[in-house]
Amino acid sequence: MCVTVISRPGKLYDMKNTSQIDIEKRYILARADMDGGRSFNEAYGRLENWLLDLGEDKAFFNPLNNNWYFLDQAHRQWVPSGFGAGRAIIISTGGVSGAKNIPQTFGKEIGAAVEELSDWCFYDKGDNISGPVRKGELDTGMLSGSMIWSPLFSRWIPAGEWTALCMAVPAVPQRVKRFCPECGKPLKPEARFCAECGTKLV
Repeated sequence: MCVTVISRPGKLYDMKNTSQIDIEKRYILARADMDGGRSFNEAYGRLENWLLDLGEDKAFFNPLNNNWYFLDQAHRQWVPSGFGAGRAIIISTGGVSGAKNIPQTFGKEIGAAVEELSDWCFYDKGDNISGPVRKGELDTGMLSGSMIWSPLFSRWIPAGEWTALCMAVPAVPQRVKRFCPECGKPLKPEARFCAECGTKLV
């Protein structure tokens, strides 16, 4: 399924300088706001809140179906990635964008998966892109002369600048509710099974 792009004359989008993790955190908080009684428009806001500028490419997170989409510029359509929040790193290089799944996030509730995802990155030493690897697994040889792509920043950053920026990024808010990994319904903190669909929780 593709979604046709509706554009404004002259400029496709006005996007804030944001990252994949910013958008996915916003999704977690918006779901909690909806559960707290806020209206859809109050919780999810404007379309621009869900757009990610990847340089030459664009990505869009659809909070209605928890799925990332990429803009197929040739056909002016949004193409689904098949990955939701906390399940894959959205990456772009040389005008080509895509999603690389992180199996370690599967089976975790969305808040924990997004937090886990923020610990992964790719690195490029100029000849090829390697990864994904955990931030802590990057050694001096990997970092020397490398460019780093992380869902925390959603752009290529020189390794030295990336290291400094990573120290300043706060963790995912701890007030996030738990949700069923199968049906997405909110869970009670002590729940061992989903009251909606019966899924056993880890």
